[in-house]
Amino acid sequence: MGATWLIHSLTTTPFFAARAFLATFFIALACRFAPELAPLVDADVAKLLSAAPAWFTHDVTLVALGLMAALEFAATRDPDARALMNEIDPLLKSGFAFITTYGLLDADVSTLQPALSGFHPVALWAFVPAGLVFFMASARARVLRSLHDVDLDDDLGVQKLFVWLEDLFVAGGLLLAVVLPILAVFVFASALVGMFLMQAAVRWLDDRTREPCPSCDALVHPTAPACGGCGEPRAEVRAVGLFGQARSKKAPAPDAHRLDLVTRGRCSACAERLGSRSPEQACGVCGAPAFATPADWDAWLAGLDRKLPRALGWSFVCGLVPLVGIIPGVIGFRLILVSPLRRYMPVTVGCAARWGTRLLNIVLICLQPVPLLGALTLPLMCFLNYRVYRALLTNGAAHPMTVEGGATA
Repeated sequence: MGATWLIHSLTTTPFFAARAFLATFFIALACRFAPELAPLVDADVAKLLSAAPAWFTHDVTLVALGLMAALEFAATRDPDARALMNEIDPLLKSGFAFITTYGLLDADVSTLQPALSGFHPVALWAFVPAGLVFFMASARARVLRSLHDVDLDDDLGVQKLFVWLEDLFVAGGLLLAVVLPILAVFVFASALVGMFLMQAAVRWLDDRTREPCPSCDALVHPTAPACGGCGEPRAEVRAVGLFGQARSKKAPAPDAHRLDLVTRGRCSACAERLGSRSPEQACGVCGAPAFATPADWDAWLAGLDRKLPRALGWSFVCGLVPLVGIIPGVIGFRLILVSPLRRYMPVTVGCAARWGTRLLNIVLICLQPVPLLGALTLPLMCFLNYRVYRALLTNGAAHPMTVEGGATA
């Protein structure tokens, strides 16, 4: 078991944690063309790549990995697909890291043993990078989950920027691992430390504003009407902001504040994040239903209806500015009206609605530069998007019904 294989198996772990299929495809491609790459890369790495087994560099393997890498690239661009991938990413990526590490075992130990001889002891090392990938992929999933909870549809583009930077990191980092493997060790160490810091930052951002409950000392979100641990009502409750954060001003009347919390995807009792994409769900902390009665559901929809004129006004003002006004106009009405609806819409329905309204929006955006007509384009887009999403949501769940204890019926 050579030092080059050990170093390579560790330094590639951050790339598997970011893009499992893309990383595996690049490495398999490098193994396939190792003789041609030999003058350009480190000599020990070239020898390692040349020792890869035939199954790893077969045409079928490369085509399959290339297709999966392309699908992975496309999926990371869609918020709903990213949310689904986050649930399976750690196991999937660690599995690919294990297969690739085992495939790059030195030629003298990578030969498959007879069936009775079992697993080669050297291959046990492959569990080490696989474990590191599992940790880093889990940390990455938690960071993306937090960004997704704050901005469900990535209207601000932060998640999209994150995944583009990951693509550049994987492409450039794998090239570095092949050409300068020693320098790649620094990249690996930096990525590992970065994952620890990102996890700590996510926890800090979530806990920094929490306050201890006077009754049970549990940390409670400042926008919570009651403690999620003991259920004790709170006297000082702060208003909830557009992204679910606590604002400095006092919360409005209890009924209005509960509707604001649900609009931002938070429990109306303890203000913790609601995890499901359905109106028929209960809080995972206190067990309170998102919508306890049909009246609560109707009141919430009526509250969104009352926000429509404000969103239309904002869209009209932005539409007065040709081209440049499109971005703030679309972001505004999506945050105010569309994202709250999508929080309680099944992923499959949400994806279909997203692509349908996207085509509609493209047609309307083409009319935006037209004088006079352009000022009405964004308000029309706002109105149609809202009505489409509202109709799709209420058609599938007109009156969520729950039973005692918060369980869905």
